Formats: sequence, C-alpha cells, structure tokens
Amino acid sequence: MLGRLTERRGQPVVMAGNVSGEGLAAGDTVVLGLRDDALVSASLLIYLLPLGLMLLASLSAHLLLDAADGLVAVAGICGLLAGFGWVARRSGQPGWADRYRPVVLRRANGETSGFCEAERSGT
Repeated sequence: MLGRLTERRGQPVVMAGNVSGEGLAAGDTVVLGLRDDALVSASLLIYLLPLGLMLLASLSAHLLLDAADGLVAVAGICGLLAGFGWVARRSGQPGWADRYRPVVLRRANGETSGFCEAERSGT
C-alpha cells in the first residue's frame, strides 16, 4: 500500500484546449498558455481563503465568546477545514475548471527541445 502511494508516476497528463487550430499529434512539443488572472486567483482561493476563515473563526471564538485557548484552536481548525471544504465543493462545480484550463498556443518549433531532453534524462 505504501509503495503505491510513494511510487513515481509517469509524465503528468494535462488536458488543454487547442485554440491555435493546428493539427497536433501525440508527442508534439507545444507551448501552453494560461489566463493572466488564473494563477493569482487560484492561489488566493486555495491558500488565502482557508487561512482567512481559520483566522476569522479563531478570532471570533476568542473575542466574541471569550473562549479558552483550546477552544480557540479548535475553532481555528474548524474554520480551516470549512475553507478547504468550500474550495473543494466550489471547484467541483461545472464550468469552474474551465477558468484554469491551459490552452495550446502554438507548436514549440524546437525552442524548448533542449530543456525537455534534459528533464527526461534527469540532469
């Protein structure tokens, strides 16, 4: 069981839209693009929202309820889990992943071939 969890997987599979309209074949080297705001908004959503809810829940428990330290910690953990749950539920909605899906911009024309070969050989 532990072996399955730690084994090295093959190359990652990325499902990308082909906006260039070129006929591409398996194994072609391509340049991928991502919307300008996609990386920033995804980072804010995945990292800052759960942390913000954790802080809000723990501060609420401390300031409004005057709870003991243990309860403040539990409230913070509950806020963090609620944030992660909200992100997981929201990211599973139809159309949500399309905002963060990469698109094929063009064929690479060999400008990245040296980098890709170095990555495959492990150097």
